[in-house]
Amino acid sequence: MRRPTLLRQLLRLVALLLVGLGTSGGALTTVAAQGPEWHFNVHSVAPIELPSWLDRDSLAASLGYEYTPEVITGFLADLNQDGTEDYVFNTSLDACGTNCEYLPVDGASHQSLGWVGGSIVFVRLPLINGYPVIHSYSHVSADAARWSTSVFDGERYVFVGVVYLEGDLLDRHMDSLREIPYWPPPDGSMKPPNAVGAVD
Repeated sequence: MRRPTLLRQLLRLVALLLVGLGTSGGALTTVAAQGPEWHFNVHSVAPIELPSWLDRDSLAASLGYEYTPEVITGFLADLNQDGTEDYVFNTSLDACGTNCEYLPVDGASHQSLGWVGGSIVFVRLPLINGYPVIHSYSHVSADAARWSTSVFDGERYVFVGVVYLEGDLLDRHMDSLREIPYWPPPDGSMKPPNAVGAVD
Protein backbone atom coordinates (compact mmCIF):
# COMPACT_ATOMS: atom_id res chain seq x y z
CA MET A 1 0.00 0.00 0.00
CA ARG A 2 1.20 3.50 -0.80
CA ARG A 3 0.49 5.21 2.55
CA PRO A 4 2.92 3.14 4.67
CA THR A 5 5.57 3.53 1.96
CA LEU A 6 5.06 7.30 1.87
CA LEU A 7 5.10 7.47 5.67
CA ARG A 8 8.41 5.62 5.81
CA GLN A 9 9.79 7.97 3.17
CA LEU A 10 8.66 11.03 5.11
CA LEU A 11 10.18 9.77 8.35
CA ARG A 12 13.51 9.11 6.66
CA LEU A 13 13.37 12.48 4.97
CA VAL A 14 12.62 14.34 8.19
CA ALA A 15 15.62 12.81 9.93
CA LEU A 16 17.83 14.27 7.23
CA LEU A 17 16.08 17.57 6.58
CA LEU A 18 15.75 18.70 10.19
CA VAL A 19 19.44 19.52 10.23
CA GLY A 20 19.59 20.53 6.57
CA LEU A 21 21.76 17.62 5.43
CA GLY A 22 19.89 16.94 2.18
CA THR A 23 18.96 13.49 0.91
CA SER A 24 22.19 12.15 -0.53
CA GLY A 25 22.93 8.61 0.55
CA GLY A 26 19.34 7.97 1.66
CA ALA A 27 16.95 5.33 0.36
CA LEU A 28 14.47 7.88 -1.01
CA THR A 29 13.78 7.97 -4.73
CA THR A 30 14.35 11.58 -5.78
CA VAL A 31 14.71 13.65 -8.90
CA ALA A 32 17.85 15.78 -8.99
CA ALA A 33 17.38 19.47 -8.33
CA GLN A 34 16.84 21.51 -11.48
CA GLY A 35 16.51 24.93 -9.89
CA PRO A 36 17.53 27.01 -6.87
CA GLU A 37 16.11 27.04 -3.38
CA TRP A 38 15.18 30.31 -1.69
CA HIS A 39 14.10 31.89 1.56
CA PHE A 40 11.92 34.76 2.70
CA ASN A 41 10.84 36.71 5.77
CA VAL A 42 8.37 39.42 6.70
CA HIS A 43 10.40 42.01 4.77
CA SER A 44 9.78 40.03 1.57
CA VAL A 45 6.07 40.85 1.37
CA ALA A 46 4.43 43.73 -0.46
CA PRO A 47 0.86 44.90 -1.16
CA ILE A 48 -0.75 42.27 -3.37
CA GLU A 49 -3.79 42.41 -5.64
CA LEU A 50 -6.30 39.77 -4.64
CA PRO A 51 -7.85 37.51 -7.27
CA SER A 52 -11.61 37.77 -7.83
CA TRP A 53 -12.22 34.29 -6.38
CA LEU A 54 -10.73 35.16 -3.01
CA ASP A 55 -13.04 36.87 -0.50
CA ARG A 56 -11.21 39.77 1.12
CA ASP A 57 -13.16 39.73 4.38
CA SER A 58 -12.65 35.99 4.95
CA LEU A 59 -8.97 36.23 4.10
CA ALA A 60 -8.45 39.23 6.42
CA ALA A 61 -10.10 37.34 9.29
CA SER A 62 -7.90 34.30 8.64
CA LEU A 63 -4.79 36.50 8.69
CA GLY A 64 -5.64 37.97 12.08
CA TYR A 65 -6.82 41.46 11.07
CA GLU A 66 -9.31 43.06 13.44
CA TYR A 67 -10.95 44.72 10.43
CA THR A 68 -10.67 44.28 6.68
CA PRO A 69 -7.75 46.45 5.50
CA GLU A 70 -7.51 48.16 2.14
CA VAL A 71 -4.15 46.47 1.57
CA ILE A 72 -3.21 42.84 2.22
CA THR A 73 0.42 41.84 1.78
CA GLY A 74 2.17 38.78 0.43
CA PHE A 75 3.83 37.60 -2.78
CA LEU A 76 3.37 35.20 -5.71
CA ALA A 77 5.31 31.99 -6.35
CA ASP A 78 4.58 28.90 -8.43
CA LEU A 79 5.27 26.54 -5.55
CA ASN A 80 4.10 23.32 -7.20
CA GLN A 81 5.40 24.04 -10.72
CA ASP A 82 2.00 23.72 -12.40
CA GLY A 83 2.38 26.97 -14.35
CA THR A 84 -0.10 28.86 -12.14
CA GLU A 85 1.11 31.35 -9.57
CA ASP A 86 0.27 30.53 -5.97
CA TYR A 87 -0.35 33.18 -3.32
CA VAL A 88 1.61 33.48 -0.07
CA PHE A 89 -0.05 35.86 2.41
CA ASN A 90 1.39 36.99 5.74
CA THR A 91 -0.58 37.51 8.93
CA SER A 92 -1.29 40.99 10.21
CA LEU A 93 1.95 42.62 11.32
CA ASP A 94 0.21 43.52 14.59
CA ALA A 95 -0.19 39.79 15.27
CA CYS A 96 3.17 38.85 13.84
CA GLY A 97 5.82 39.54 16.48
CA THR A 98 9.25 37.98 15.98
CA ASN A 99 7.98 34.88 14.18
CA CYS A 100 5.40 35.54 11.46
CA GLU A 101 2.90 33.10 10.00
CA TYR A 102 2.17 32.72 6.28
CA LEU A 103 -0.82 31.27 4.46
CA PRO A 104 -0.05 29.79 1.02
CA VAL A 105 -3.05 29.40 -1.30
CA ASP A 106 -2.96 27.29 -4.48
CA GLY A 107 -3.61 29.53 -7.48
CA ALA A 108 -5.23 26.77 -9.56
CA SER A 109 -7.41 24.93 -7.03
CA HIS A 110 -8.00 28.03 -4.85
CA GLN A 111 -7.40 25.87 -1.77
CA SER A 112 -5.48 26.91 1.34
CA LEU A 113 -2.28 24.89 1.75
CA GLY A 114 -2.14 25.28 5.54
CA TRP A 115 0.11 27.46 7.64
CA VAL A 116 3.88 27.85 7.67
CA GLY A 117 5.94 30.41 9.52
CA GLY A 118 8.97 31.58 11.42
CA SER A 119 11.47 34.42 11.55
CA ILE A 120 12.97 33.09 8.29
CA VAL A 121 11.27 30.54 6.03
CA PHE A 122 13.33 28.35 3.70
CA VAL A 123 11.75 26.77 0.61
CA ARG A 124 13.81 23.65 -0.12
CA LEU A 125 14.11 20.52 -2.19
CA PRO A 126 12.78 17.96 -2.76
CA LEU A 127 9.10 18.34 -3.62
CA ILE A 128 6.78 16.04 -1.66
CA ASN A 129 3.28 15.50 -3.02
CA GLY A 130 4.04 18.29 -5.47
CA TYR A 131 5.20 20.96 -3.02
CA PRO A 132 8.60 21.91 -1.56
CA VAL A 133 9.75 21.14 1.96
CA ILE A 134 9.46 24.15 4.28
CA HIS A 135 12.10 24.79 6.93
CA SER A 136 11.47 27.50 9.50
CA TYR A 137 13.98 29.36 11.65
CA SER A 138 12.16 30.72 14.70
CA HIS A 139 14.00 33.17 16.93
CA VAL A 140 14.14 32.26 20.63
CA SER A 141 16.96 34.44 21.97
CA ALA A 142 20.17 36.12 20.83
CA ASP A 143 21.95 32.76 20.50
CA ALA A 144 19.13 30.21 20.25
CA ALA A 145 16.44 29.22 17.76
CA ARG A 146 14.03 26.45 16.79
CA TRP A 147 14.55 24.82 13.39
CA SER A 148 11.36 23.11 12.23
CA THR A 149 10.27 21.16 9.17
CA SER A 150 6.89 21.02 7.44
CA VAL A 151 5.90 18.93 4.43
CA PHE A 152 2.82 18.85 2.21
CA ASP A 153 0.68 15.77 2.97
CA GLY A 154 -1.50 16.03 -0.14
CA GLU A 155 -3.97 18.48 1.41
CA ARG A 156 -1.98 20.93 3.53
CA TYR A 157 1.40 21.60 5.08
CA VAL A 158 1.89 19.61 8.28
CA PHE A 159 4.51 20.05 10.96
CA VAL A 160 6.75 16.97 11.19
CA GLY A 161 9.57 17.89 13.56
CA VAL A 162 11.72 20.47 15.32
CA VAL A 163 15.21 20.75 16.79
CA TYR A 164 16.52 23.36 19.22
CA LEU A 165 19.80 24.99 18.19
CA GLU A 166 22.01 27.35 20.15
CA GLY A 167 25.52 28.80 20.27
CA ASP A 168 28.12 27.46 17.87
CA LEU A 169 25.78 24.80 16.52
CA LEU A 170 23.26 27.45 15.49
CA ASP A 171 26.00 29.59 13.94
CA ARG A 172 27.38 26.70 11.91
CA HIS A 173 23.93 25.67 10.75
CA MET A 174 22.98 29.16 9.59
CA ASP A 175 26.37 29.57 7.88
CA SER A 176 25.57 26.46 5.84
CA LEU A 177 22.43 28.16 4.51
CA ARG A 178 23.95 31.47 3.45
CA GLU A 179 24.13 30.48 -0.22
CA ILE A 180 20.34 30.01 -0.41
CA PRO A 181 19.09 33.22 -2.07
CA TYR A 182 16.71 35.66 -0.42
CA TRP A 183 13.41 36.82 -1.87
CA PRO A 184 13.02 39.45 -3.23
CA PRO A 185 16.00 39.00 -5.56
CA PRO A 186 18.42 41.91 -5.91
CA ASP A 187 17.86 42.10 -9.69
CA GLY A 188 14.37 43.50 -9.10
CA SER A 189 12.47 40.66 -10.75
CA MET A 190 8.98 40.09 -9.40
CA LYS A 191 9.05 36.30 -8.93
CA PRO A 192 11.17 34.19 -6.58
CA PRO A 193 13.07 31.22 -8.04
CA ASN A 194 11.23 27.93 -7.99
CA ALA A 195 12.47 24.63 -6.60
CA VAL A 196 12.22 21.57 -8.81
CA GLY A 197 12.45 17.93 -7.73
CA ALA A 198 10.10 15.23 -6.45
CA VAL A 199 9.75 12.27 -4.17
CA ASP A 200 7.98 9.34 -5.84
